[in-house]
Amino acid sequence: MPIKKNTNIDILVTEFNEKGEAISYHDKIKIITNGLLPDEKATVKIIKPGINVGFAKVVEITKENKSRVTPKCENVSCTGCTLLNAEYSYQLEIKKNLLAGLYGREMQFNRGINIIDSDQYAYRNKVVLPIGKRNDEIIIGIYRRNSHDIIDYKSDCVVLNKRMNEIIFKIKGLLNHITDTDILEHLFIRGEKDGYQVGLIVKETPTQIKNILNDLYKNNADITSVFYSISSKTNSVVIKDPVFLNGDKFVKLSTSKGSYKVSPSAFFQANIPTLNKILDNISEIISKTEPKRILDLYSGCGVLSDISGIDRTCAEINSSAFEFIEDTKSKFITADIAGLSEEIGDGGYDMIIVDPPRKGIDKTSIDAINKSNAETIIYLACDPKNQKRDIDLLTNYELVDLKGYDMFPNTMHIETLAVLKRK
Repeated sequence: MPIKKNTNIDILVTEFNEKGEAISYHDKIKIITNGLLPDEKATVKIIKPGINVGFAKVVEITKENKSRVTPKCENVSCTGCTLLNAEYSYQLEIKKNLLAGLYGREMQFNRGINIIDSDQYAYRNKVVLPIGKRNDEIIIGIYRRNSHDIIDYKSDCVVLNKRMNEIIFKIKGLLNHITDTDILEHLFIRGEKDGYQVGLIVKETPTQIKNILNDLYKNNADITSVFYSISSKTNSVVIKDPVFLNGDKFVKLSTSKGSYKVSPSAFFQANIPTLNKILDNISEIISKTEPKRILDLYSGCGVLSDISGIDRTCAEINSSAFEFIEDTKSKFITADIAGLSEEIGDGGYDMIIVDPPRKGIDKTSIDAINKSNAETIIYLACDPKNQKRDIDLLTNYELVDLKGYDMFPNTMHIETLAVLKRK
């Protein structure tokens, strides 16, 4: 029997999906609820009924998971950190179970699934936040899940460092004193100890906003670059043709292996301490296998393969990734990876490193890798499910190691590093 809207029901959470949503069942109807943990009991209100699936919100938790904690974040309505209400050790257990569900059978030969921990707070070096207006006041925050309703940051975001939070609130205050705020879309901040780059994504060429960015640069020594970018008018935020108003056209980011000048449109991992752990792992693999030539696909700035003395080629579709590269010994190719089948198959590489976008490796490249002479594949992924699909398609290789890295604590995201050897 269908459940009516606004009906209160009692549920027991039996599952937790990859989005961090609590799953329960009521009269064989799946109920999806945010804010609950596995094994919790709660009274919930149905907000969107369905024949097979319904959505609900929490009215009262009647039995808490023993690992539930009070979130340190004061932005209580923010839905960005879905696991912030769980002890950190329990967060890692949830992610370990998620990977075990995908890879359990394949990992029987090994010591099992391992999740490498991270700093739980203040770990991000980049943030892109929507800007809006409510009651004639500028709001900057995060979109409420499954909507374009902006949840305004009233206090510091716990996954950003103190300085990034200060910049957010400084800009919010400055924007409240101008009139052309209707053209604002997003705020961009990236940086760490070597300085910060600040940009605004706007609908059209700004006037007063230029003055705000220039003043921000002149009055803050650690803001080393300011720019604006005209919106791409898509659902995803793309920094296209940034117009630099002052300072550098890049921001400096440093890992344990090197320092990089990163343009606002280039990809770079958002959690450098955890990236350093991944780089240590890759370095160890390379030292053991001693490859003569490495091909780094979807390379970004070439961070993963940046090891002294290695003959490497980096390939990336986004030309801005290589804009400030100072390495004169490596080869850099700007191209769609799907169009590099000949390079992949006949380039004479004995190791291939891949770090594709969330959707995974394109089918053409999968086929080319299968036909290549590479003995080792190192596959870093931000979506384990798509990574597992790709590994199953790499039929000439077998999985020999897998590690999970908690690149984004307090969320359901997992970064996974898989090592494959030719059969």
